[in-house]
Amino acid sequence: MKINNNSIALLSCLAIGITLAGCGTTPQRPGPPAEVVDKQIETEEPARIHAAPEEAYILPDSDAAAALNNAAILINQGQYGLAAEQIADLDPETMTPDMMTQKRALDAMLLLQAGGTRRAASQLSRPPESTHPPTLKLFYRARAETDLVLGRSIPAVSSLTRLDELTRGAHGAGGTGGDVQQLIWGALGLSSNTDLSRLAQNSDPTLSGWATLAQAVRSRRGNPAGMEQALALWRSQNPSHPASSDLLDTLRLNASTQNTGAARVALLLPVSSRYAKAAGAVRDGITAMNNDLPASRRNSIRIYDYGNDQNLVALYYRQAVNEGADLVIGPLGRTATSQLLGAAEITTPTILLSPAPQGMNSSPQLYTFALSPEQEARQAAERTWLDGRRSAVIMYPNDTLGQRMAGSYRDRYTALGGKIIAEANYDPAGTEGYSASISRLLGVDRSEARINDLSRRMGLKLKHEARRRQDIEAIFLPATTDDARLIKPEFDFYYALDLPVYSTSRVFSGKLDKVNDADLNRVHFPDMPWMIGKDVEIDSLRTFMQVDAANSGNRYDRLYAIGMDLHALAGRLDTLSLSPRLYMQGLTGNLHITNDGIIVHDMIWAVFRDGIPKLLDRNSGYQGRYDDWQQTPTARSAPVDR
Repeated sequence: MKINNNSIALLSCLAIGITLAGCGTTPQRPGPPAEVVDKQIETEEPARIHAAPEEAYILPDSDAAAALNNAAILINQGQYGLAAEQIADLDPETMTPDMMTQKRALDAMLLLQAGGTRRAASQLSRPPESTHPPTLKLFYRARAETDLVLGRSIPAVSSLTRLDELTRGAHGAGGTGGDVQQLIWGALGLSSNTDLSRLAQNSDPTLSGWATLAQAVRSRRGNPAGMEQALALWRSQNPSHPASSDLLDTLRLNASTQNTGAARVALLLPVSSRYAKAAGAVRDGITAMNNDLPASRRNSIRIYDYGNDQNLVALYYRQAVNEGADLVIGPLGRTATSQLLGAAEITTPTILLSPAPQGMNSSPQLYTFALSPEQEARQAAERTWLDGRRSAVIMYPNDTLGQRMAGSYRDRYTALGGKIIAEANYDPAGTEGYSASISRLLGVDRSEARINDLSRRMGLKLKHEARRRQDIEAIFLPATTDDARLIKPEFDFYYALDLPVYSTSRVFSGKLDKVNDADLNRVHFPDMPWMIGKDVEIDSLRTFMQVDAANSGNRYDRLYAIGMDLHALAGRLDTLSLSPRLYMQGLTGNLHITNDGIIVHDMIWAVFRDGIPKLLDRNSGYQGRYDDWQQTPTARSAPVDR
């Protein structure tokens, strides 16, 4: 599960200031070249922070200190591969305990960037061995964000509270640490009533105070007068609590716009069109989850069916808004999405089910939740890197989608420090064979040519087998199930039987097929917990929701899961929008919202063994149904700044 680039940028602002006290004047190891320090790397996330505090450039007095400082700068610049190289071979015997704490935090940051959340948690499991405030700030932010990704909101609150204390200390009495308290509040918002009750009993008055504040706000939601009274009472009982006046003012303001009743959700879907099965699967997932709630907590759901006439999308959208929708979900399809964004102003929180065209998703009320092969390709690149594979080849279908997936994998993998050493494509229509392309990709054709040339020169028939290139460590093959069943055996034939193959969820049909999928053995792929996860709550959902047999085990099953997660997101949209570092464990994966409104779902990994997908990751849980308290969607009092 990964943490996004904006998150790492904020982490690295703290990392930049980790140089040791008592620095010398001449470094033993050169820093990163000026062009690396100055270059602002373009990333998926806007508003990254590239400036480093002046103290970052104080020259350290040892090789290890210089390497740690350089790594922090490189992380800030998005040069993760170079950063990893700086600190990979540091000798612990030359490092102080403070340096070791810095390295653990930097290692965790790199692992978070590549999706290795559990490995990052392992790095941060021991307490920090430092009293140096910049190092402690780095450590506690890394630990907090790791817990947030894993859905451990209360431990995250504990680390963030420590970070807030350190940050306020750095700014002087009454100072503030910017977004730290916002993160604390977001983590509290994702906590259950049971967790808050436990935290309220904590012996630390700051932690217990945060819990009682969250409880007071929950009990007065939608009641401005009651909220004002509750906040005044809480402050009188916690006069020295660090919660800022700005935060409390925001809570007062939000009380006037919050809706305590059932939310009104509009589904803008083509349920009577040629996309009826896809639209119906999303609708069924939403309504199944809604019907599972007690009547008093169910949302009011209304369907606006624009059928095959996509010109009606904007008209129905305006009708839904005028009829008081708190949240609009849809439309489905790129053309319908373009029609909506080109003809209607987005004034109500709206979750698109297809990507918005470039330049048309600027509204702060607009979100996108769609199956994204490009996202999966980036996750495949991260998994390749995490598995220690530093050089790879790509074989992709020669169509628009295949090119986009190959580009996403290439960009992400090289950003992490991997090297793409060869690429090839194939005809997805299957009119051409794969052998020649695979032979060239693996360098077998050159090996065969050398053997044939030597045979001619010697006048003998040499009994030597051709070999593939030995510098290849992994293969990325973003193929469909049918194509992969044909291509993977060809790789095996051309001496790549020992190479791991990474793909996307397209490689798994959704149905167990031990005989035909035996050809996919050793193919690694990400997929939704709903499809491959082993979790008691997910299994019970499939039983109790009585999933329609028409959806089970096919591509519509994934859309059904999207519908169920959309229902859960409706109650958490405002909280998750506070920061891209807040996560919800869902059925489609670990969900978070980027600064540009993309709802990312980081999936779990499996590998085919004996024709059956076997989990590589432990599912981290599911938060979409059994929480004992859920928020309801509300209109924002002010747009979220993206």
